[in-house]
This record gives sequence, C-alpha cells and structure tokens, in this order.
Amino acid sequence: MLPYIVHHNMGGFIQIFDRQFRGMPRGRLIKVEGACASACTIMTFEHKRICIGPRAKFGFHFAGWPGRPDLYWSNWLLRHYPRWISAWIKDHGGLHERPIWMTFYVLRHHYPICRGR
Repeated sequence: MLPYIVHHNMGGFIQIFDRQFRGMPRGRLIKVEGACASACTIMTFEHKRICIGPRAKFGFHFAGWPGRPDLYWSNWLLRHYPRWISAWIKDHGGLHERPIWMTFYVLRHHYPICRGR
C-alpha cells in the first residue's frame, strides 16, 4: 500500500477531513513532508503510522471563518488531538485566528523521521 503524502495541505472543512482520515486503512503510512494546517491535522487523532520529513510542520488555529471563530468545532478539535498536542497548543497561548506552527523540531520527539522515498 502506497503512503499518503502531505506536502502542503492548508486544510478545509473538518467534517470532510475527519471522514477522509477515518476511512483510511489503519496500517497506511502517512508521510508529512511539508505544511499540514487546520483540518489536515485531524490525521493525528487516530493514525499511529505517521512519519515526518525535515520540512514537516503542523498549523493550529480556531475553527471557523476569519472574524467568526467557531467555539464548538475548536473545542472538538482540542478534545480529539493527542494530549501532547493539546498541551502544546495551551502552552503556546491556545487557538487563535492566526495559526501557531509546530515545527519539525517539536514533531521529531513524537513521530519517527521518514526514511527513503
């Protein structure tokens, strides 16, 4: 089975990404080789087979539209992220309209580095 590769995914609708990642076979490797922001970060909920490249970074922000945060979905995300991600977000001031970026230097302590192509 070929890996699912993330190069530059800035997210979209939470419900669509949730369905996409929940429908993915559990054994499929997800390779994060660039930016994964917003709803793209839903992959961290259940998938254990994630590896990262040196340009990997996760971007977190309020769910909703500019100027109109959706507290229901923002809290839903925080409840579903792994504890270490929710703690990192809290330690960095919580969710805001502008994304906060978790870079490779943090991610490498939680995910293995991708090997080969």
